Amino acid sequence: MTNKKKKKKNTKKQKNKWDKFDADQALADLENEDRPKDPGWRISKEPGTATIDCVGYDKSKEEVALDYELAQKAKSMKAMIRMRLQSTQDCKEKGNYLVKNKNWTKALECYSEGLELLSVARTAAPLMSDNLKRRVSSLYVALVNNSALCHLKQTHWKQTKILATEALKEESGNYKALCRRASALIALGEFENARKDIQAAIKAEPHKKVAQRLLKDLDEKAKQ
Repeated sequence: MTNKKKKKKNTKKQKNKWDKFDADQALADLENEDRPKDPGWRISKEPGTATIDCVGYDKSKEEVALDYELAQKAKSMKAMIRMRLQSTQDCKEKGNYLVKNKNWTKALECYSEGLELLSVARTAAPLMSDNLKRRVSSLYVALVNNSALCHLKQTHWKQTKILATEALKEESGNYKALCRRASALIALGEFENARKDIQAAIKAEPHKKVAQRLLKDLDEKAKQ
C-alpha cells in the first residue's frame, strides 16, 4: 500500500472517530471527575432567604450541557450590562455638564435616558457580583437624585418629592436626597415631614451647611 493510500485511510478512521465523539458526555466526564460517590448538601444564606443545594453528585451530560449554556448566557448578559453601564455613565456626565449650565430640561432628558438604560441592569441583579451591584445602585441613586434637582430648580415640588423619595428608598441616609425632599416639602407646606428630613440630613452630615440653612428657612416659615 502506498503512503498516499495509508494517509487517506488514517484520515478516514480519524474522521469516523470524531463523528462518534460525544462532546456533551466528555464535558460530563470532566465535570464529574474526582467527585465523591455520595452527594453532600450545602446551605446558602442571604438576608431573608436560605437555600439548600445538593453538591458532589454525578451530573448527566444533559445537566452539564445546560450548565454550560447558562454560563454562556450569564457571561453574555454581564457583558451587555457593562456596556449599558458605560452608556448610562455617559448620560450622567452629559447631564451634569448641562446642570452646570443651568439647562435643567435637557439635563433631565439625559438622566431619564440613563435611567432607561439602567433598568435592564437592575432587573439582572441576581447575576451580578457585589461590586457590580454597588455600582448599579450608586449610579441609580445619582441619576434619580440629579433628576430631583432638575425638578427642584424648576419648582416642580411634587415631582421633586417623588424622585427624592425614590433615591432614599435605595439609600436611606443620602444627604442630597434628604435636603431636596425637605426643600420640596417646605414649598408644599409639609413642615413636620420637612423637619424630619432636615434632622436626618444634619445627623448624616453634621458639618455640611445646606441642611442648616433649610432648618433656618423652615423655622422662619413656621413663624409666619
